[in-house]
Amino acid sequence: GDSITYVISPIPSMDWVIISQQSNMYPYAVMESAYTSNLLMRLVVILFAVLLFISIIRSFSKRIKEINYTMEKIAEGNLNFRFSPVYSDEISQLGRNLNNMVAQIRVKEAEISHRKIEVTKAQLKALQNQINPHFLYNSLENIRMKAIESGNSQIAEQISTMGDMLRYNIRNDLSTVTIQEEYEQVARYLSMQKHLLKDRLTFTIDV
Repeated sequence: GDSITYVISPIPSMDWVIISQQSNMYPYAVMESAYTSNLLMRLVVILFAVLLFISIIRSFSKRIKEINYTMEKIAEGNLNFRFSPVYSDEISQLGRNLNNMVAQIRVKEAEISHRKIEVTKAQLKALQNQINPHFLYNSLENIRMKAIESGNSQIAEQISTMGDMLRYNIRNDLSTVTIQEEYEQVARYLSMQKHLLKDRLTFTIDV
């Protein structure tokens, strides 16, 4: 049968001897059981690690697809679409940066749209400023012709001078002009004032 080990333990004070027997196979059975338990524990740990790794990979892949989908929607022109970050890792940070970029794009678009509106208003205003003086000039020219027909040459001359002043202001959109042009404009202005003030104004121009 099994190999048996006898353990003898004397008790001197009583002159007794305790004899115990133990199977030599017991330690091996314990070692085998411990080895099996250790192996099973390792397998469980490895299985858990594999499952955890697969879960992390799936979560990573899912969020990458979400960011890619968000970018596709933005590229289509849907600037209201946003990525929803859940964690605080690098992927979520990438999603937050993407959201911030889209927000900045919307702000820039609003600014550009506002500037376009302002430019359009300025163009319309400039067109109105051109139309109004031209209308006034044409009206003055019509009045001048009627003054000539009525034989009032003095009024016709004043209206002609005013019309020339107006025409000069309309066409002169440059930052510099010739001295001759400014001289003629000043002479026209003083001529108009002379008609208004008569003898109260006396002037000479020396160029």
